[in-house]
Amino acid sequence: MWQKVNEVEEALGFKLMDRVRGHGSQLSEYAHYLIQFIDDFDEKTRRLGQTSLAHLEEGFAQFRVKSEKRWSLASSSDPIIQKVMGGVDPH
Repeated sequence: MWQKVNEVEEALGFKLMDRVRGHGSQLSEYAHYLIQFIDDFDEKTRRLGQTSLAHLEEGFAQFRVKSEKRWSLASSSDPIIQKVMGGVDPH
């Protein structure tokens, strides 16, 4: 595990762990900053995703409303059907 930590520290260019021989190790100030940054970034992207999804759902709703408006056309020489359809308001 320490080899991986060392590799990440080398790639980042700063220490993630403050090591004290015989007294253990603790997260460095850089590691605390990085953790806070990642938490904030995660929260912001989560909120953006929710906002984007809501916007997309609103857009889809506009299409659903339009698609619900349908005409019913009927044609018949049957006098009963003509009478029923004559009472239908086309608007």
